[in-house]
Amino acid sequence: NALAIEKGPPIVVCTGFHISTKDGNQFKNNDEVEIVLTKGSMMSEVKGIDLVTIGIGKFVKNLWEDNKEFSVNGKASLKVKVEVPKRFESQLPTSFMFRSWGLAFDATCFSIREYVTIDK
Repeated sequence: NALAIEKGPPIVVCTGFHISTKDGNQFKNNDEVEIVLTKGSMMSEVKGIDLVTIGIGKFVKNLWEDNKEFSVNGKASLKVKVEVPKRFESQLPTSFMFRSWGLAFDATCFSIREYVTIDK
């Protein structure tokens, strides 16, 4: 069952974005999130997405092929996975923040068309 499915008009994002569970509950270990990105109007290329450190550390593992960097030219998909040590499971948040990075500020603007969180 999907924890969160958000679809609709693209959201233009310049500095970062949050993903949240639909019911407001905590994410679970091994939850996977797939984010479909499309190129924003001000952007020629997105150089990458940075996973922001939250609280005790990076809760989310980037499952992109080179695990760090990707380009968005038209459309791309970013998949991440919630992975924390067992002792930290009770501290999992209800949302994650992602930060984009690029060569210039306008290079970090892109659109989010949808994201799907899959409850394993």
